[in-house]
Amino acid sequence: MNETATPPVEQLMSPMKKLLWLLGLAAVIVGSISLGVWMSGGPRPVAPPNVLSFAFSIVLAVVFAFVGAVLFAIAVATCCFTFNLSKPAYRRYAVHRQLTNWFVPIFFYASFAVLCAPSIAMALYGRLSPTAVGMIAYFGPFVLAQLLGMWFEIWAGMDALFITRRLQQIGITREQISRGWKIGWSDATKKRTGAGGLVEDDFGALWIMPEALIVRGDHNSFDIPRKQILSLERKSHPRDASSFFGVRHILIHFIDAADGEERKHYLHMVGQWNATSYRRRMDQLADAIEQWRTGAASPEPKEQMASAPLQ
Repeated sequence: MNETATPPVEQLMSPMKKLLWLLGLAAVIVGSISLGVWMSGGPRPVAPPNVLSFAFSIVLAVVFAFVGAVLFAIAVATCCFTFNLSKPAYRRYAVHRQLTNWFVPIFFYASFAVLCAPSIAMALYGRLSPTAVGMIAYFGPFVLAQLLGMWFEIWAGMDALFITRRLQQIGITREQISRGWKIGWSDATKKRTGAGGLVEDDFGALWIMPEALIVRGDHNSFDIPRKQILSLERKSHPRDASSFFGVRHILIHFIDAADGEERKHYLHMVGQWNATSYRRRMDQLADAIEQWRTGAASPEPKEQMASAPLQ
């Protein structure tokens, strides 16, 4: 197997899919802004910027940022109010995380928008109508903040913390967890995967051992012996936002050692704060698996994972 292993096939998200993805995002942003403007009675002109408007914007930006920071800290400390980790909790965590993600980042986006608005209004005032100035000054920075939020993963630390806490509950030590790769995975044979709005079916960790890849998750665990790997590809996941930034996920086709069934899973990285580090970490894991598969590198001693239980 080692001598005949072929290099993984690589496939990026197509330009057409990126365009459709952007159009969908734009429709959501424009629709939500239009709804907010309509509910507030329509667009309103802004007064000429002055010292008072600058001071008020700074105070309001600080308030929004403070509220967002407090809510963020509470969410991370409690893993989105997921307290009982002695039993499978990923699906519950995913729902809580998605609901939290709808509300908490808005405070940071709003803080950025109101902080930038007076400067933008000053630059545009007299060149456009007061109504247009108001729309661009406030909604322009808000949209820009949302686009930056696509690249930056605000919940990276919390996702990694959830994995650590949950795996400790099933008997894996913190040191063993630190030696593995924190990942999520999704079934590539299904059109819709994930839980609570996330694309991953489960969160957990992967260890590269001499005999097999060892995967332990919240509610699913499996081993992949080297000889059971049928193919290894690099392919962008169609629903993962990181694909837009050039991430090629690992798509592994293997025979499950437990039941002999063929399976095909996407691997997703967990704990990366932005799309750039996500892509770099994914490439590192792909290289490590490929070197292990071809016998080009020796993995860590098995003692690091010797006592990890199956669920």
